[in-house]
Amino acid sequence: MEKQTIQRILIIASGLVFVGIMVFPMAGLFNNSTQPSNPNANQQKPVIPPEVKKQLEGQVKGYEEVLKREPKNTSALVGLAKAQLQLQNWQASLVPLEKLSVIYPNQTEIWKAIAQTKIKLGDLNGAIAATEKLVKLEPKNQEYQNVLKLLKQQATGNNPGTNQKSPK
Repeated sequence: MEKQTIQRILIIASGLVFVGIMVFPMAGLFNNSTQPSNPNANQQKPVIPPEVKKQLEGQVKGYEEVLKREPKNTSALVGLAKAQLQLQNWQASLVPLEKLSVIYPNQTEIWKAIAQTKIKLGDLNGAIAATEKLVKLEPKNQEYQNVLKLLKQQATGNNPGTNQKSPK
């Protein structure tokens, strides 16, 4: 039952992972980061309604209290990761995600969420490492291999998916 709960909760995060990973090369997230690539760049981060934000912040506090008493409580780690991801607190979401990756090293949903979070934080090498773990877990999954290839191209500055070059 506990494993099913983790899978259900992290499926939301995994959906965000691959949407972000697939959009990332096209959006040029790491190119010209000081200038928005389009006029709607500020709209990319959804606004969280104040009542939802307050509720999620309350959940975060509750999960953190549980984790003070029981640091390896997987339900609290999953809940904390989910709430932090929904609040778009990328750095804070990494702490429980990385703990979960140690407890469940073969859980692909966790590694997907870590990869996406690393991308959001601009940690391309971290995203590559997490995606390499996904490829190792599921070597026949072509989607993971394609994403890894795109990430590595982005890391080397060789990204055929975008033709946006800086003016000389």
